[in-house]
Amino acid sequence: MKSRIVKRLSSLSLGLLSYPVAFQIGLSAVMAAPMKLRLPPPPQRGIAGNRAAAASRNACPIVAQPLTAIVPEYRSTQGNRVWGLTKMEHPTFWFYVPYAKPALVDISFTLQDESNPSEKKIVYRNSTIAATLTPGMTQITVPKSSLALTPDRPYHWFLELNMSCTNGQRPIFVQGWIQRVELDRNLSNQIDRATPTEQVALYAENGLWHDALNTLANLQIAKPQDSELTQDWQNLLDAIGLKDLADRPLDENRRVEQVRQLKSAGF
Repeated sequence: MKSRIVKRLSSLSLGLLSYPVAFQIGLSAVMAAPMKLRLPPPPQRGIAGNRAAAASRNACPIVAQPLTAIVPEYRSTQGNRVWGLTKMEHPTFWFYVPYAKPALVDISFTLQDESNPSEKKIVYRNSTIAATLTPGMTQITVPKSSLALTPDRPYHWFLELNMSCTNGQRPIFVQGWIQRVELDRNLSNQIDRATPTEQVALYAENGLWHDALNTLANLQIAKPQDSELTQDWQNLLDAIGLKDLADRPLDENRRVEQVRQLKSAGF
C-alpha cells in the first residue's frame, strides 16, 4: 500500500544554510497534485538554539538519543538556528524525552516574548509537567488561558529536565523559537474543508511545521495500527534529520480526547 507521504529528499540552500527539506506528499483524489514540505528560511539573527541536549556529564543514565525538540534545525557557520512556524495562537510542541521516573523528576517548559530585550515577558510557564514511566515523545500545549501569540513575532521556548541525578549541575535542556503567521483566506478555507490527512499536506506545503507535526502525531495516536500513518510519520521526521526518533512511542495522555475529536471529524 502506497503511503500518503512519499519521501523524496533534496537540498535547499539558504545562504550559509543547507538543509534537507523536500518530500512528496501523495494526497487523496480530492487533492491530486503532489506537494512538498517547504521550510522557509529562518531569520538570520536572534534565534540561536539547540535542538538536542548536550551529553550529560553527571550521574544521569546514558541514553542512545538525547533530549530532542522535534523541530527543524538550520545549521550555519554562525551557529544553529532552531525555528518553526505555526498558525496557532496557542501551539503544541513535541519533544523526545529519553528519561523516565525515577531519574526524571519532572519537566519544565517556558515560552516567552523577547521582542523587548529589556523586559522579557513570560507567555506560559509550567515547571511541574509530570514525568512518565517510559521514555518517549511528549507533547506540550500552550493553554488557551495564556496570552495568544502575536503574528510575525518570534517567541523563545525552553524545555528543561529536573533530574534526580544532576547533583546541582546545569539542567538538561533544549531551546528554540516559534513564530505565528496569519493565513490568507483561501488557504484558511482549504484547511477548514480538508480531512485531517489532507491538513497535514497543506500545513507541510505552506511551511507550518508545528501544525503538520501535531496533526500527524494525533492521527497516529488515534490509529496506531495504521501502517500508512506510521510511514508518513517516519518520512516527516526523516525530512528534518530525525529519522532515528520515528519509532519512539508517542504521548498517550490525550489518546481518548484525540480519538473522540477525530471520529467526530469523520476520520
